Amino acid sequence: MANQAVYTQLLTTLVPAVPALQLGVGGVVSQATYAPFLTAAHTLANSIPNGRLVITVPDGTVLIDTGKPDDPTDTMASGNSWAHFLAKTVNENHNSRVAIFDAQEWPCGIGLERKLSTTTGVTETYVAIRLGTHLDSLGTARLSTH
Repeated sequence: MANQAVYTQLLTTLVPAVPALQLGVGGVVSQATYAPFLTAAHTLANSIPNGRLVITVPDGTVLIDTGKPDDPTDTMASGNSWAHFLAKTVNENHNSRVAIFDAQEWPCGIGLERKLSTTTGVTETYVAIRLGTHLDSLGTARLSTH
């Protein structure tokens, strides 16, 4: 099954990064701390072909979306920056995305999904992992490819 291989690739890429992602989410408090975390997110996303990483906080607000442009000077309507995160304009709220919802709700902390992305316009395969314990997490990391 081809999809199983993609899910396995996403999972084996994302799992080792979870501790660093948890530290990163917990340490972002300004643009100065956001910028290196964004660089690390791009590095992780770029470690697989057509990779994209979305990091959300528990309410579904997107902290980082490597599928969106970086906008450290906040000149665009949406993009990756601390100010966009505070304004909730990195990307639309992701609390209803199946993979993210499942990762937050299920005790195993993992969610899977395959769907057309409204951000990239292509069908993506997603694996999401909760960043922390069930009902007390820092958010969710969702890695995808197409």
